[in-house]
Amino acid sequence: MALSSAPNRLPSRAGIWPLLAHARVDELIAGHLRAPRCAIIGPAGSGKTVLLRLLAAPLQGDGDAETGAAASVRFVDDAHLLDDDRVDELSALLDDPSTGLILATRPWPRSERLRKLMRRLEQAAPPIVLGHLDTRDVTAALAAAGRPIGAGCVSSLVHLCGSVTWLLIAALAAHGDDPCADPAHEQVSQAVAELVAERLQTVEPDVAEVVRRASLGWRASGRTAAIGAGTGDDAALAHAEGLLMRNGDPIPVVRAAVLRTTPVAQMMSLLDDESAPPPAADVVASLGDVTDPRLARVLLSYADAVAGGDVARAMDLYDAARMAGADPLEIAVRTSRMAWDRGEVDDAAAFLDALSIPTDHPAHDRAVDLVGAVWSARGYLEVSAATYAAHVLRDQVVRAHAAIAALGAGDAGPLQQTVTAPRSSPDVPTTLSVAVRVLLRGLAATVATPPAGALDDLVRASEIYGESGEDGPIPELPAVLAALTALNAGDLDAALAVLGDALMADHGGAWARPRLLLWTAWVFVQMRRPEEAAARLTEVDGSAMPLSARDVLLRDGVHLAFVRRFGAAGELRPLWHRVRDDVRRVEPDLFALHVLGEFLIVSGLLGDAERLDPVLATSRALLQRLGDPPLWAAPLHWATLQRAVIIEDVTAAQDIAGILADMAPHGRVAAAMSAAATEAMRIWHGTVNVDQVEAASAGLAAVGFAWEGARLAQRAAVQASGWRAIARLTALARELHPGVAPEMAEAPQPKVMRQSGLLSPRELEVAALVVSGKTYAEIGETIFISPRTAEHHIARIRRRLGATSRTDLIEKLRAIVDSSDADDGDATERRIG
Repeated sequence: MALSSAPNRLPSRAGIWPLLAHARVDELIAGHLRAPRCAIIGPAGSGKTVLLRLLAAPLQGDGDAETGAAASVRFVDDAHLLDDDRVDELSALLDDPSTGLILATRPWPRSERLRKLMRRLEQAAPPIVLGHLDTRDVTAALAAAGRPIGAGCVSSLVHLCGSVTWLLIAALAAHGDDPCADPAHEQVSQAVAELVAERLQTVEPDVAEVVRRASLGWRASGRTAAIGAGTGDDAALAHAEGLLMRNGDPIPVVRAAVLRTTPVAQMMSLLDDESAPPPAADVVASLGDVTDPRLARVLLSYADAVAGGDVARAMDLYDAARMAGADPLEIAVRTSRMAWDRGEVDDAAAFLDALSIPTDHPAHDRAVDLVGAVWSARGYLEVSAATYAAHVLRDQVVRAHAAIAALGAGDAGPLQQTVTAPRSSPDVPTTLSVAVRVLLRGLAATVATPPAGALDDLVRASEIYGESGEDGPIPELPAVLAALTALNAGDLDAALAVLGDALMADHGGAWARPRLLLWTAWVFVQMRRPEEAAARLTEVDGSAMPLSARDVLLRDGVHLAFVRRFGAAGELRPLWHRVRDDVRRVEPDLFALHVLGEFLIVSGLLGDAERLDPVLATSRALLQRLGDPPLWAAPLHWATLQRAVIIEDVTAAQDIAGILADMAPHGRVAAAMSAAATEAMRIWHGTVNVDQVEAASAGLAAVGFAWEGARLAQRAAVQASGWRAIARLTALARELHPGVAPEMAEAPQPKVMRQSGLLSPRELEVAALVVSGKTYAEIGETIFISPRTAEHHIARIRRRLGATSRTDLIEKLRAIVDSSDADDGDATERRIG
């Protein structure tokens, strides 16, 4: 490269160097220093030697303008190779102000003496740093050389070569000046890769190893710590050789060369390392169609490592492992588990559906567990239980899951067998094994009469399960089982506490959170805390985690319960039409009876009771197979009683009241429900004992059924005679559940009808509400009947009274109103007394 005509100047574009380097060169030459001093720093191939030669003539030609004395300038190349004695000699030169020193070196290695020497040079002039070019630098050099390479190609080549000078020079040469016919620059990459492969053969083996590892994804650590840390590490040497970026990242074209030229055996040795990161897709592809057990094992472990965060990459690695010879069932179990963790229940099933599960396979129990849990999540606990029962299970945790599924389907046999079976192994218990043992013991107690110790055991089991960190598939979460038991025992505080603790402990993992939130919302509804319930529902609706069919049903039930208690009168029917078919997509199970009970009640209120007849029949059959355990059966029987009253099925209501009476001695919830059922039947037949209704309503509220207690008091108030009785019962209803009947506090109170003999007790009840101005829907809401049933009652009343219009009906009803409050009060007192 020729010098310009001016003896003390280099051409402004003499070499493909950074523009800043050109500026530093210009400053150094234009400074007319008698003893110029400067360091030139750059990795191999950055042009340090060329620059030294170009600087020699102008700098050695400088002299003192007054004396004419020639300058004494030393030019030193490859200073990083000098020993300490030689570095000391150069340092001594700097003590003479008349001696200049231009020193070129790689960034590594750098001894302590060389570092001090570089420091002294930097005090004289900023260093000239070479080796990394950006698009502007290359474009300027090409323009100076008259080379017509387009801007798009320049940018692509700069990226391909990681801005490294020697690689860019080679890439530009391989590219040529002809119009580019290879926009991806594959041919350029291949040409440069051959140079890289040859360079890797000539550098130190440890440096080449670092380059290969970096190209496979290793980040510099330990022996290959961050460059510039002063440790003399091989990553810094690799950068100095122009084979790695300064921060240790691989250069794209170097990485491509490593993948293209490294032998398969060597590649597998690099991958078969515990510290190796999961390989990218192109790393796996570089291995070709290699079938090797070691490679399959390595790829499986890599896939497992990324399964929680990068699903697409994990699937690619699992597919590669399959191609390398990994066991298909093992891969299916892992991909199914990955789908389960994401809440993708159908995907989890799809991975295993087409495969047989041999009994002697190492993944047998895990595969069966996944299939069984998937059927549970889909809402088919009977199929889940059958899946477990069809296999010989060795793992005690999986056997526990089988017992849970069987119980949910109405079969306590596997549970009893597991609880009473002697331990088959003297192994030291794990946190998880203790959790499931205590869980099964508690579940077994729930189906006994009385259920002694059930809740305590289940709460303990939930806590231990959370501490185990287990997040795998299970037919039902221990925290949910404990919360259900607490609800069935009338202890809402315990139910809320166990669910709250489970959420704090990430009980069951990410897939379990929506289910825990939904049950928490259910408890908040029961506790008359609508704001907290709504917040949980909002969190579930905003979650990216999909809901299984069983969780969809639970969400529907919570919404129905919420709207029925706290929503506006017109909200319930459209909601019902949106969710009513979801109950047909799952089979009733023991753990969904609370939710199914809500569906039963709403179906009756809205004149759609027949839709739920199959659900009711299946649920009652399930309970009968378990012996109708009071702890589980009482809430469903109570919901069924309410449905029977709403649809005016006298026979069913009397039968259920009798069942609850039989259960009353065996639990406080059953006893409260039995007392309430007795009063409900009396109210239905026109008899209201205020004291007994108050006691029954308060009893329901005490076991977590405050809404039901309030409605009982409200219905009694409608049927009662005398304003004192009505006032007492209305006040109780508002106290138990403030939102139960706002109309009773603000609207005119229903009149008390005379017992004229023309109307039945229920018709008198309806007539009183008609006189009060209520609509069909409001009458239905008030006395637990459907609007259609209310309409039928009013039609019969009109026929019996001979009314020709609604106005005529109202007048005739008013004609039989007992308007004497005093007389009504006396009559009520006599009836109560």
